Amino acid sequence: MAAFLNATLVGDRALIERLTSMGPVVQAALLKDVTSLSIDLQGIVLGKLHGPVLHQRSGALAGSIQRRVEQSATTVFGYVYSSGDVKYAAFWEYGFSGSESVRAHTRQVSQVFGRPVPTFTQNVGPYTRHVDQPARSYMRSSLADMSEAIKTSLTETVINAMRQQVM
Repeated sequence: MAAFLNATLVGDRALIERLTSMGPVVQAALLKDVTSLSIDLQGIVLGKLHGPVLHQRSGALAGSIQRRVEQSATTVFGYVYSSGDVKYAAFWEYGFSGSESVRAHTRQVSQVFGRPVPTFTQNVGPYTRHVDQPARSYMRSSLADMSEAIKTSLTETVINAMRQQVM
């Protein structure tokens, strides 16, 4: 003979309404946390550009690193990105292996075979060269460095926001 268990949830509508009412409070807490996390991530990226990964030269790439936080009715997104005005950002982030065309240009020469000479201008014709540049990630590696902290922080933010609503 088979045994059956019948259960009825009392107050299910009230529970659904209560959880729904928590949404705006949880989203406000997430907006604050995602903003803080995006600032932290941007700082780590800039630290890698100034230090061990790319040894900053002109500051143009570091100056292109931006952050933005967007929210809709149901989501909060944080972005840290290169603004696109530095064309070599992807070259360093992902690396490159292949042929590259170099257009004709002029070069100022002040040394020949390591010895100083009077400066002169030399015309250089167009040519193709092979480039094999490994990736020197500063964006993806920064996100990987922070991934556990991001997960922990977002989880704690949601739990704390919900606890504040219950109490």
